[in-house]
Amino acid sequence: MIGAGPAGSETAYRLSKAGFDVLVLEKDSKGKEKPCGGGIQLKELMEFGGLPPEVIERKIRKVRIVSPQNNILEAGMKNSRLFAATVKRSVYDRYLQRRAEGEGAEFLFRRKASRIAGRKDGVLVYSGRDCFRARLFIDARGYSGQNRQKAPEMCATYHVWLKGKDIDKKFSDSIELYFLKEVPKGYVWIFPKRNVVSVGIGSTDSISLRKILESFIRKHPVASKKLKGLSTVRRGGGIIPLGIIPKLYSGSSVIVGDAGGFANIIHGGGIYQARKSAAIAAKHCIRFLRTGNQAHLRNYDKEARDFFNNYETEWDKKIRNILWNEKTLEALVEKGKKDRKIQEALGIVLTSARPHKEAYTIMEKKMLEMIYSELDSRTGLYKGIINSKLSRIFDEGIELHSHANEVLLNEKAKRLRACIGILASEMFSGNRRDALNFSLVYEIFHTASLIHDDVIDNSGKRRGRKTLHTRYGVNNAIITGDLLLSKGYSLISKFSDDMPKEQLRALLLIVGDAGEKCCMGQSLDMEMAEKKKYGSIKDYIKMIELKTGSLIEGSVKGGAVVAGASVKHVNAIGRFGKSMGIAFQIIDDSLDLLGGSAANKSVMNDLKQGKATPMLVYALQKAGREERRRIMKSAGNRNLTASMAEDIAEIYRKHGAIEYAQRLSHEYVEKARRELMNLPAGKARERFSEILDVMDYWSMMGE
Repeated sequence: MIGAGPAGSETAYRLSKAGFDVLVLEKDSKGKEKPCGGGIQLKELMEFGGLPPEVIERKIRKVRIVSPQNNILEAGMKNSRLFAATVKRSVYDRYLQRRAEGEGAEFLFRRKASRIAGRKDGVLVYSGRDCFRARLFIDARGYSGQNRQKAPEMCATYHVWLKGKDIDKKFSDSIELYFLKEVPKGYVWIFPKRNVVSVGIGSTDSISLRKILESFIRKHPVASKKLKGLSTVRRGGGIIPLGIIPKLYSGSSVIVGDAGGFANIIHGGGIYQARKSAAIAAKHCIRFLRTGNQAHLRNYDKEARDFFNNYETEWDKKIRNILWNEKTLEALVEKGKKDRKIQEALGIVLTSARPHKEAYTIMEKKMLEMIYSELDSRTGLYKGIINSKLSRIFDEGIELHSHANEVLLNEKAKRLRACIGILASEMFSGNRRDALNFSLVYEIFHTASLIHDDVIDNSGKRRGRKTLHTRYGVNNAIITGDLLLSKGYSLISKFSDDMPKEQLRALLLIVGDAGEKCCMGQSLDMEMAEKKKYGSIKDYIKMIELKTGSLIEGSVKGGAVVAGASVKHVNAIGRFGKSMGIAFQIIDDSLDLLGGSAANKSVMNDLKQGKATPMLVYALQKAGREERRRIMKSAGNRNLTASMAEDIAEIYRKHGAIEYAQRLSHEYVEKARRELMNLPAGKARERFSEILDVMDYWSMMGE
């Protein structure tokens, strides 16, 4: 075996304990300090047992995540169990080596392997003048130029040890992770030990790590205050392969630890991963040594790959997209300050105490919630004045007006369509008063469509309240919706007195056309649900283009017409609005199973109604016969239970249906963005771009 680090020592311990003679060659001297942050995950302590007190430098119960804008999110363990620990690698590695030596393993230090030659009956390993014959060769060298296979990614690291006073006071039981603009695919860490602090940087990008780290230590607004007065006592760096290499065995050889690319792809931690890969390998190597059957080595490759992919990598590929994007990270940290579930998800990723799928499932819902809260904040500039104006429309105190206000004035209404209509007008330097008046009309029409939709869908809740038809009956709800439609047209006549005739005609055409298309889309929606027509994603896109895309299209076109924009620009912003509306509906449809409360809509209602969603259509195309049967049985089932819905969600995940919906929404966000770039530059275009950025949060969770 070559390599006396965590992977090599763990394998040596297990093979020796099983009764085999084990020789470990290590190119470095005994007790040499390795360039490593020295973080030990909670998962390692849970699975492999606690470490002796003399090995643990510091017990870690909290982590602070610092965003590029220096917002700070702190996460920890509820029950005060070890979140992690920090160690010096020289002490920690020597502990593992002695453990293996206790079972009979032999270690030779400062012995570099010069050549490895495979034979039919085993392997020859040459080191200097010596040649060692082995039935099995285990490569635990970590990253080395001698390793011919390459991991999918390489992470470069550089770190320093700082020594000084007040380490306990400044860091206590916490580690800190800093995400910087200068390090888009990586982070800076601060890991306190007993009397030194490891400060390091890692990134998969080609950047000047040393220069950035030195500047961070001196100038970072948060970290520099804690690191002031500490002096450098050690420097180091290295390469961490990220992602399991194509093949972990060959002939009578296996590869474990960093050499196999087992390090975590988010934080680069690899000590637990090294020991775990060794534990899996040892089991199969023992079988190989007892039988000579190479199939056991092949089984190691499969089990190790399956374990790490299922336990963390499959999910971390998606989660890291959020952490490596400045905008989503800022939103996540801000929301996570008060959200225990976000803290829990990040804790899972950093400790690996639970499968990372659990973290992804939490983040999946939280990203959808963040889209709605962020959209709300982006449109909040106009929301107050819109609500104030709407509150004076139905003011006669009669029961019918009361019903209208109950829906129209709901404080949870986002006013998205009204706000983007005003933004569209501002893009073409329109009059704010005229744009506001048109936005009121559009908001009223939209609210009427919601009332009628709720009747058709038999929805129990809308924006956190009982729907009108559940409170006052279907007839009253329909009449209230009709009232709103009628009032919308009368409002147009009031605010358009001074408007040129052609402009008024254009507005009426836009409103009427949007309403007609919305009705056609609603009709298609009902037909697809009633007949369970889920065969084509094109049919679904056509339906939501009419049902939702037309309303967003009409809103921005109307704002542009009010501002007197050219026909060319009106059509361009209409195409922008249509694509944005389609993307929005794809995201909204994802809420039904993954987080309906975020948009204050009835959870599982779409599935109960049998409505088409991109996930449903895609899953039916990819699923097996039995899975398709379960999907079709659940779709349109009014007695659908939470467990049945979760079963469908698992089928979606298995076949990548959720990721497909994420990619599809991104496709239409990008279509909208391309149209936006053809429109006049300015603050309005910037705000529209921000709205698209927020909508794209959802697609970032896809791979």
